[in-house]
Amino acid sequence: MNAHFLTRTFFSIAYAFSTDTEKIYTITNWPGAEDRIVPKTPTVIEYEIDSKTSFKWGYEVSPLAERKITNLKLLLDPDQPRPYFIPRDAEAELAKIPKAPVDAISDYMGAIFKHALAEIKSTSLDPSFIDSFEKRFVLTVPAVWSDKAKSMTLEARYKPSKLSRHALTIPYLGRQACRHLPG
Repeated sequence: MNAHFLTRTFFSIAYAFSTDTEKIYTITNWPGAEDRIVPKTPTVIEYEIDSKTSFKWGYEVSPLAERKITNLKLLLDPDQPRPYFIPRDAEAELAKIPKAPVDAISDYMGAIFKHALAEIKSTSLDPSFIDSFEKRFVLTVPAVWSDKAKSMTLEARYKPSKLSRHALTIPYLGRQACRHLPG
């Protein structure tokens, strides 16, 4: 089971096994973070020049990169009010993306899901044991997000995983949802 916490600037993952739902683990090893142990990764993506499929994400992207795409969630609903410290030029950000914002977020979340499963397997004595578990993903987003941004985030999240659609808007409910989802 996994709970994914997506915010404007960071993404984190917590997970538990159905055999012991009281024991919660977090992903703390991220590509590009070198030897740092961190509980979250930046919500940033940078596509290779002239590519719609090759990209870096999270800590792999240099903070100085000119083509990096930050504040992905804000691009899902450009009409939503932005905090004063966020640049208001959504069109300039959209121009950096070689595809629709929902597809860029889908790429980002697909990379996150793939990395999370690899990390979970790497901590297991028998990686095939992890393959035998049913996986349930719960995505939580801040409650202040617009309904349009929430809906499009859910659409993006569904694309890479092909798993059931579940989303909550209050992060601490993620753990509860993992325990009580049907099926």
